[in-house]
Amino acid sequence: MVNIRKSLLGILLLLAVDGAVPWAAAEEAADARDKKIAELDVQIDGYKKRIETCSNAGYDRQKRYWDLCMKIASEDREILTLQKKASELEQANAVVPEDLTRRIEEIREQQRSRKATDKQAQSAWEKVDAIVKDVQPDYSWHQVKVSLLRNLNYRARRIRFYQQEATQPGKDPSFAKDLQALVEKNRQWEKEYGECYFSRLEQPLTGQVNQAADLLRRVEQLAQKLAELNGERETLTASVLKFLKDFDRDGKFGSLSIPYRSKDVKVAADGTTSDLLFCGGGIGGNDLLYDPLCFDVIDNYLYGFAFSVKAPGVLDLEGVNKNLVFPPGGLSSKVDKGYYWKLPLLVQMHGLPFALATPKILGKEQEDKNLFARHYNGDYDTYVNIWHPEIRQLLQDNITAVADYIKAKEIPNFLFYDRLTWEPVGLVGGYNPEAITAFRLYLSKKFRDIDALNKKWRTRYPNFEAIEPPPDPFVTKTPRTRATPLTYEWEVFRRDSYSDFLRLAVDTLRNADPDHPVAVEIDTMHNGFAEATAGAYQRMTDIPVQYVEDHYNNWPGNYPSLNLLYSLCLYAGKIPIETEYIWTYPRLITAETEADFRVTGELSIWRKIVWGRKILHVFGDFGGWGYRHNFFDERFCQLGINLGPTGDLVTEAATAIPLGKKLAREFWPYLSETEIVKPKIAILVPATSDMNAYPHRRRSSWPYPGSSHEFFKFSQFFDNWRWNEQPVPASEFIPLDMDYRYVPEEVIVNGREDLKGFKAIILPDADYFPDGLAEKLLKWTSDGGTLIAFGVPGVYDPYGFDDPVLMRKVFGPELSYSRAEDYGASMRWNLEAAPEAEGIKVRQSGGADPDFIGSMTGNLALSGTAGSDGELIPGHAHFSHSAVNNGDVTDVTGAFLSDSDTGAGTRVYITWTEAKPVNKVVIYHSSPPIPGGELNITADFQIQTLVKGGDPADDDDWKTQDTRRDNRKVVTAHRFTRTDTQGVRIFVTKANRVYNLNHIKDPYPGSLDTTILEIQVYDEPPDEAPVTADVDIYGGRYDPDGDPIKSVSTGYGEGTFVVHGSPFDPSKDSQKLRAYLERAIGWPTASSAGRSFEMVTREDKDGQRYLFIINPFLHDAAMDLVTVDGEYRRVVDLGISSDFKVPLAPQASSTADDQSASSLQGRTAFQMRLSPGEGTVLKLVE
Repeated sequence: MVNIRKSLLGILLLLAVDGAVPWAAAEEAADARDKKIAELDVQIDGYKKRIETCSNAGYDRQKRYWDLCMKIASEDREILTLQKKASELEQANAVVPEDLTRRIEEIREQQRSRKATDKQAQSAWEKVDAIVKDVQPDYSWHQVKVSLLRNLNYRARRIRFYQQEATQPGKDPSFAKDLQALVEKNRQWEKEYGECYFSRLEQPLTGQVNQAADLLRRVEQLAQKLAELNGERETLTASVLKFLKDFDRDGKFGSLSIPYRSKDVKVAADGTTSDLLFCGGGIGGNDLLYDPLCFDVIDNYLYGFAFSVKAPGVLDLEGVNKNLVFPPGGLSSKVDKGYYWKLPLLVQMHGLPFALATPKILGKEQEDKNLFARHYNGDYDTYVNIWHPEIRQLLQDNITAVADYIKAKEIPNFLFYDRLTWEPVGLVGGYNPEAITAFRLYLSKKFRDIDALNKKWRTRYPNFEAIEPPPDPFVTKTPRTRATPLTYEWEVFRRDSYSDFLRLAVDTLRNADPDHPVAVEIDTMHNGFAEATAGAYQRMTDIPVQYVEDHYNNWPGNYPSLNLLYSLCLYAGKIPIETEYIWTYPRLITAETEADFRVTGELSIWRKIVWGRKILHVFGDFGGWGYRHNFFDERFCQLGINLGPTGDLVTEAATAIPLGKKLAREFWPYLSETEIVKPKIAILVPATSDMNAYPHRRRSSWPYPGSSHEFFKFSQFFDNWRWNEQPVPASEFIPLDMDYRYVPEEVIVNGREDLKGFKAIILPDADYFPDGLAEKLLKWTSDGGTLIAFGVPGVYDPYGFDDPVLMRKVFGPELSYSRAEDYGASMRWNLEAAPEAEGIKVRQSGGADPDFIGSMTGNLALSGTAGSDGELIPGHAHFSHSAVNNGDVTDVTGAFLSDSDTGAGTRVYITWTEAKPVNKVVIYHSSPPIPGGELNITADFQIQTLVKGGDPADDDDWKTQDTRRDNRKVVTAHRFTRTDTQGVRIFVTKANRVYNLNHIKDPYPGSLDTTILEIQVYDEPPDEAPVTADVDIYGGRYDPDGDPIKSVSTGYGEGTFVVHGSPFDPSKDSQKLRAYLERAIGWPTASSAGRSFEMVTREDKDGQRYLFIINPFLHDAAMDLVTVDGEYRRVVDLGISSDFKVPLAPQASSTADDQSASSLQGRTAFQMRLSPGEGTVLKLVE
């Protein structure tokens, strides 16, 4: 038994012999002990967090390991705590209790028992490490090859689908069962790998030397099993490739076509790339583990040279070489292995000061506060004063030094400069003396003399020197409720000054190195960096870079920005790229399993490349962003710790990256020389309103300019995306098929965008108009366009003066409006109409949203006489099936009727309590998937309305409004004279028809007997409204003292103008918006009957079109009828070969010699089947 008192006295005697002061030494020892206890506290806290993470994620095996680590650390802490207590008792001349010393010895005995080891065990562990090091990259390559094989298998299934033999017994070439069996074996292998890996970590900690040999045997068996898995995969691959060979006209199916690292990457000075580039990894790391991900470009050191400047214009080359170029795994060794590289510049970087222009380099940060940005209240920020001449010179000196280093070509394979800004906060401050002087100079250049300014501003300034910047609403806490000439010009000046500073950096760089392009991050949609968001398009045009990058990770902007960044770059002449790309976002559908996240990653990469990104910098190797953002599997590595050669496997989800790269290479010819076809719908980007709404609305709960706030909600409507980033179950996910583009107001005013081709334009929160915009929009509307405004549009000029050209031209003085309240980031308006307005007819409709009456879904029997009588087929992806009626109006009821005794036709109806005016019914005909790629539609039917007070069960009480015979459409719209009715029904008079790729069976002799119908009932404005304004008023009462009007619509020339008083609310306004858009555009560019696919149509300069189509669902194959604008002779599936024809849907006019589809109002139709996450490119041949 150890006596603590004797031990301490012995230590003190030794210290005394050495000449040390005993009590001072004891105090020093106590301090060291306390420090160690504190370190252990931190360590134990870390273990607790990892244990909690493992518990939440279900990493049970890893959790056991962390439990062991925490137990050992807790024992160490307990010993030190007990020793501290014994020391304190000793110093107080008190007796140390025996149970205290006994407990210390017990713990030490446990620790000694765990430290047992021998040479044989050590040798076995070393062999285990060597085997594990070998199997990690081998298994990662196996995972990647399985992913590529799965994609080829999908193509084989697609071929059989086209051939109408997909379900014939014994002829299914999908090899699906064998592939799924292999995947299950992979997962079992991973489980055994994890057990072996953590046993290897635990055995030295627990002293289990007698188990080392058994562990070695298990690991050897693991390696043998991996060899067997590789063999099974090779056999299966050979079978799939053998099947595909018969259809291979382009030599693409000779192998898996692994997208190895490119050996000849080229990036031109104008930003043109030789291929779509995948960037990932960085300094350090194990190349063997990263190789299966097939990255071309590494990111050279997270912060580049930003913190490697030791004096103005002088790089710390010794530090650069030590930390960046020549360390193990450094830039030099990466380039030797064939990687290319890019360099972050970081003139501005999120929460840090301007990196390449920090005053610390000047050594004056303490003596000259004016080097930093000054706020309205006199406080100084950590950001720099961009107007200060020394800061501007420092920026030029340092940029030149960086460019000189690159030009010297010390390290080859350099491609471009990226991240001129990274997560930019935009301009901070602006109240330094230099800024105020620059503001006055800006005004004098713009107006030339003070009289011109006073006339324009309606002010009486004696001279430019008398003009002071406006107060900062963030400091005064007094939000601006309306723009003034001063506030508008101030915000424009601040925006342009920020762009000018970045332009200075780019100009300096290009003067020194004109051969390499530059990228700048300009956030277009989101986030806490709101100052950098407003005026994004103008900033793009002002900064002479080639690339514009953004990233949103798991922020709400990740999906809406796909379209917005592409649209703005298209007009600005820039190339969109993406850095810090978290490849498992966006998540539109709830993902749970590893396979779910793999498909989510495949969808994400497909969307990026289809929407024009030419460079993707993929983030996420270990745990920085959480599991399933990562390349390497966190189940089998220590969370948050890069273990290098141990514990790292490429996840199944991460195989989406090399697959995405392969598809990008395969379809590069149809991506690099094409642009997305101009859609029929435009959403205005209201820069003037953003500038005036900004920054005061940022103080609301949504830190965005008003239009960005609206863009989120429009994306929810168009794309079925959720703005709070809460994915939906697959059964609730329904893409709308309506394609659209964001159009900056600047390009409308300057004439670059003439608006031809757009049939509907949406104005979001656009209360301020620049000069000339109203006239352009009025001309376009008069020519037949539909203009839809949320919030009263164009009532002010840029200076906040009343200038309601648009509203007065259309409505005259009879419609008045006023702001109701500040609604988050958007304004709500009250609308009022004069009761005796001459020449304006006012129609009042009560109810919450009477334009859309209601909807329901029901079944029809194929024979028309026998059916489900209200029992709906479960599991159909697109409609609710809990009951026949799923009406959206509370007093709507529905029923299914069939009479098998009399043979009468099937009837499905929807009714409501009080009569409502109805003039339009839309029927969506669909069905569950049918073997052979067929789709049910309803053949002959009548659309009927119920007479007032009529009995829905009495056929005599129904009046026929429209009759269809020999129907061949999946969606039918029926318009008729407005009638007051209490119900609508479809009366089927002939058996349902089955749409097939090559023929029509009528009736269909198969086993499935249902067509699912969605009935939608509308009360629409007249198709042709006079210019004098036939105004429809929805919501509220026609009473000056009543509730405010919700919205108004009127004809204007050949077009329609709609004004909605409130911001767009997807939960309330979607049905009405959809009705207006469908009426305006007819068909979208590409659509699917059941809305089963995501589709983007691209076009080259010669007018050749390509349809990029993908199944956005995670679990289920999608099969649907697709129609596209244009009458095409052939549709070619380029994912199979350059001449593989997709069978077109038959038409009555077709002959044996003519396989062209009938126009379907100028459209071509064909059936498509895609597996989960599968995409392909279809060439549309005229």
